[in-house]
Amino acid sequence: MKTLRLVPLAATCLLLAGCSPAVQDKTEQALNMGNAEPAQSPASTAPDGEIIPAPAIADIDATGDILGVRLADALQVGDLAAFRSGTVQSIGVDASVGDISANAGRFAVVRTESNTVELIDASTDHSSTRIPVGDDITVAAPLASDSIVAGSDSVERVWVYSKDGTEKATFKVARPSDHILAQSLDGEDRVVRVNRFDTTIQDLHVSEGNQGGTLRVGLGVGKVTFAEDGVVLAADATGDRLFIYTTDEVVRLHQMVPTDGRPWAVAWDSKRKLAWVTSTADNTVVGYDISQGVPLEKMRFNTVAAPQSLAVVDNGTLIIGSATGDGLQVINPDSADKE
Repeated sequence: MKTLRLVPLAATCLLLAGCSPAVQDKTEQALNMGNAEPAQSPASTAPDGEIIPAPAIADIDATGDILGVRLADALQVGDLAAFRSGTVQSIGVDASVGDISANAGRFAVVRTESNTVELIDASTDHSSTRIPVGDDITVAAPLASDSIVAGSDSVERVWVYSKDGTEKATFKVARPSDHILAQSLDGEDRVVRVNRFDTTIQDLHVSEGNQGGTLRVGLGVGKVTFAEDGVVLAADATGDRLFIYTTDEVVRLHQMVPTDGRPWAVAWDSKRKLAWVTSTADNTVVGYDISQGVPLEKMRFNTVAAPQSLAVVDNGTLIIGSATGDGLQVINPDSADKE
């Protein structure tokens, strides 16, 4: 019996002069899969909307109309008026802390130096609670109750903690977790976790105490967020695509659409029912209608340089953060002639 010998695609391209540049590009992308990074953005030209001066922004999340804007060493919490007036609440955070995660009116910030997760209330007083956790915890998200789901960037396990630090559940997952996010729907929590090394997303059944399915997110996952009804948006930064997943029973890839170069940040616009994604290669933000069989581009705007953070508040205003200090960009699509 003859042995079947598989020749890697890269080697095939070297052997066959007929390999097209497009095939070679895809081969290089595949070889560089995982651990995606945003592009080094060009200088911004004529960004749309309003620019609020701000230092480099690492991350933005929102719950309702309250923003959590992560700087190098602080998390700023407040509504848009507070950011305009400079009256936000500023909470010191360690530079090594990962992306913030918001859900059900609260922001979760992991404090590795004290083995706690700080839950910050998005109400007017922005009060906070510190929950004791294990020393492996590096990421966390609020759940519908006062509990949290937490993960580790070094351990293949997640934990569920109550407000007083009681460990309610723990179970094994496919890989360590670089980001974890939750969405509460009618008292039920949808939870997914992301691993950037192998560019995967996995759903978690926290009420049942077990892991769900694991899927690849293209060639290099950027940022991930929930849309409505457990739908998840994920940027494939290396493959220049937006992926749309459902999580009603198990995580499933529902749609994908090509984007501008090096997509990175994603957000859901519940007012217009649009999925927004930024391009770090082109300094753009584009809104897609995902209600049809194929996502359709509906709106686009020019952004600040390095648009690596994005959120949409309840009234549909886009908030974009520059990672190079170009400011906090505010775009109201209703008042912009960009359709």
